[in-house]
Amino acid sequence: MKKSILILFSIFICSCQHSIQDKIINAIQQNEKKDSCVVTIANITSFDWDKMYVFVKNSGIEDVNKQLGFTYPYYEDNAKRIIFLKSKKIVYHEEEYPDPDKKSKLVFLPKCDTVNVMVFTKRTAIFCAKKKDFCGWIYYELKPKR
Repeated sequence: MKKSILILFSIFICSCQHSIQDKIINAIQQNEKKDSCVVTIANITSFDWDKMYVFVKNSGIEDVNKQLGFTYPYYEDNAKRIIFLKSKKIVYHEEEYPDPDKKSKLVFLPKCDTVNVMVFTKRTAIFCAKKKDFCGWIYYELKPKR
């Protein structure tokens, strides 16, 4: 009996965990306007952080290490990444690898096309979000508000 309860509790905990990207998409979908809104990252994170790195293009380990100022220990392959730091230590990281079957996608748009990484603090991680529908594929575009 105890084993069954423990297994059910573990499944429940795992099913409640969502990626930051999923939380952002949910925040946009719950907005009354549905097609555009403002997303404040500090309002959707459940952990303490002071810096957020958004690698908008697939980044190699050299780029990631250079931006962070230390060796990124979770590197597996080139990917788009969101990394949160607190006092120069990683408190959360998330990688996005290409998935042609994924029907909805979050896209961070930098102010300039040549930018590979965007860096934010809690105060500056505020985005204007727009929902885009293209042939049944849903895109959520996020542009820095400032």
